[in-house]
Amino acid sequence: GDIIPKVVSVFEERRGPESKPFAPPSVCPECQVELQVSENGAMRRCVNPTCPAVVRETIRHSASRNTLDIEGLGDWLVGALVDRGLVRDVADLYRLTEAQLADLTKAPGEELVKTMADKFRVLRTFAELAKVPGEELEKTLTQATHGMLKLTEPAKIPGEELEKTLAQGIRALQTEPDLGAAIASLGLPGIGPKRAGLLARKFDSPEKLAAASNEELANTALATRLGERSAAKIIEGLEHSKTRPFARVVYALGIPHVGESTASQLARRFPSIDDLAKASVEQLEAVDEIGAIIARSVREFFDSGPNQELIKRLQEAGLRLHQEPADRAEGGPLEGKVFVLTGTLSGMSRKDASARITALGGKVTGSVSRNTDFLVYGDKAGSKRRKADELGIKSLNEAEFEQLLGTPGRDSSA
Repeated sequence: GDIIPKVVSVFEERRGPESKPFAPPSVCPECQVELQVSENGAMRRCVNPTCPAVVRETIRHSASRNTLDIEGLGDWLVGALVDRGLVRDVADLYRLTEAQLADLTKAPGEELVKTMADKFRVLRTFAELAKVPGEELEKTLTQATHGMLKLTEPAKIPGEELEKTLAQGIRALQTEPDLGAAIASLGLPGIGPKRAGLLARKFDSPEKLAAASNEELANTALATRLGERSAAKIIEGLEHSKTRPFARVVYALGIPHVGESTASQLARRFPSIDDLAKASVEQLEAVDEIGAIIARSVREFFDSGPNQELIKRLQEAGLRLHQEPADRAEGGPLEGKVFVLTGTLSGMSRKDASARITALGGKVTGSVSRNTDFLVYGDKAGSKRRKADELGIKSLNEAEFEQLLGTPGRDSSA
């Protein structure tokens, strides 16, 4: 995650004659609002806060593991909530009910739809045949069902019994008051009683079944309902998310240019959302790692009326918008010490290691410099360790790092 690729040259001689200049989009493909282009032209961003794509990605960021860590709130569910108009920002998540969540459905995957396509075609044919008067049904069956019989369970029935069995199924569609039972009796693979019942509730007559498209049938019979149990877990996850530390809430706000490390720095310097919202550009620039661009971005975020309303609603929802005493690391044993992590640690993730350092007052950066106090290395440590050795920076293996963390009050410069 530390390597950022850069294009240093272009082999124009390898371009084929069919190559065409790439024309970057000028409007958002989802909301059609003009895109904002960065000063160097490298980035194009939709700045429409009501754009469904922007809303989806903002909520996904806010719910992700390093921010509010809302369990169960995956990509498809976020998309479903936004597409149905149930949420327009992260604060709306805390107004959801179990009933609203339980009724959400996940569209079937492409492979399942493809697998069931022939079965749905047969179902529509049966429904079409159900319109045929009884005295003409046997003759019509002989003419119409030859190409589809192999897809049905009754196809295993030999000889004359086959058409008789199919005729019984079609007559069931004509006469059976329980349409779901009639559909299930057709013996189509993959359309058992449960899916047959779903189809019957949506398309309450053979005529409507015959007129339905494959897509409509698939979205009815194959879609997965979230259900009460999963809905309850998500509501529980939303409640747990209200206990996340202030720094993670700042990161969850999605302030442009404010990453996880910068959010932690802001939360340490300004211990409440009110303090942060009132900070001037000059005060923000005085915070370690924050320059003019980030400072202006933070100031612009809190000057926005919609963002002020968002923060008010998050306060009403009960999120932690201030530092708790346990979150503060001032005066910790690692106060002022700068760490760099490299390689794979066996006993903890880098995220956990960073959190433990920060909790004791230390700071984690991504690159080795003369300002680095400690390099913590794990398996497959690379160039960072070599650079630390060249600069005379103390390197700690995992056991030494654990010892440093587990000895509060020791002289960390030793």
